Amino acid sequence: MANHGKKVDVEKLLPLLGDTVKVLHTKKEGDVLVQNCDSAVTIMSSFLSSSRDLRVSIEDFQKKINACNREIEKVKSESVPDDELVRIQKELEEMKKAEELLLEELRDVTAKLEELDHQRISVEEKKNSNSQKEKNMIKSKKVLSMCASVANIVPNLYEQDKISGYILDKNKKRVETFEFESADFDACNQLWQMLSK
Repeated sequence: MANHGKKVDVEKLLPLLGDTVKVLHTKKEGDVLVQNCDSAVTIMSSFLSSSRDLRVSIEDFQKKINACNREIEKVKSESVPDDELVRIQKELEEMKKAEELLLEELRDVTAKLEELDHQRISVEEKKNSNSQKEKNMIKSKKVLSMCASVANIVPNLYEQDKISGYILDKNKKRVETFEFESADFDACNQLWQMLSK
């Protein structure tokens, strides 16, 4: 746009227009001008395309910068103050100490459980042994009863360093006691003699 306040010097403008017309009349120079115009249009088109691409890239980067700024603000707002962090650290240390105490108690309880398990096994073994002794005792009583019925002899099982007992009569009453220092042939003969009376 021309400024209304300025005057155009027509005398200077006319020779310039004449020169321009001469240039345009010359075919060679016109072709060069057309080529220059085409080049200018291509350059301008490329510049506009690059400018659009550059504007899009700038907008993308601006969006990324804005997103980063939002993330920074979010992290700042979510960050824990130092005194809160110290309090949380103390709580964590207390929880670790409590955990260590609980683990120690667990080890003690586990050791006690193992000891009780050993005692249980020992008690079960004693119970089984007592059960076997009772079975043996019943068996021994049956053998003793059979011995008393057949031979009328009841041995004394409590004295194990000598052979002793008593002889029963036909009514199963105690008649005579016997005692021998060793189990030999003479002791057997004496016992048979006592039975035959």
